[in-house]
Amino acid sequence: MKWIERQLLPRTDGAGALRIVIAGQTVPDRAKHVWASAAEHVALQPIREGSDWHEYSQRQGIDISLEEISLLALAGQGRPGLIYPLLENVARERGARGQG
Repeated sequence: MKWIERQLLPRTDGAGALRIVIAGQTVPDRAKHVWASAAEHVALQPIREGSDWHEYSQRQGIDISLEEISLLALAGQGRPGLIYPLLENVARERGARGQG
């Protein structure tokens, strides 16, 4: 993160067509940096729709029904940090059962 804050972002001043997206649980505090005026903070909303999670899980090869993933999305309040580990557990458990 320090490299992004101190090396990359200060060098982007004047590069009007350039866009850099930084996402995660923590992002640089733009108020402390010279590039603050060029930065925009957009808070990401939870992913609450079970169908969105179901599409993702299918692409990842995780065998889970829409009803099951909808319950996980509800219980996890749409927060990827809570839902993703549960999906990993489902994949691991169902993969292990399928091999036995």
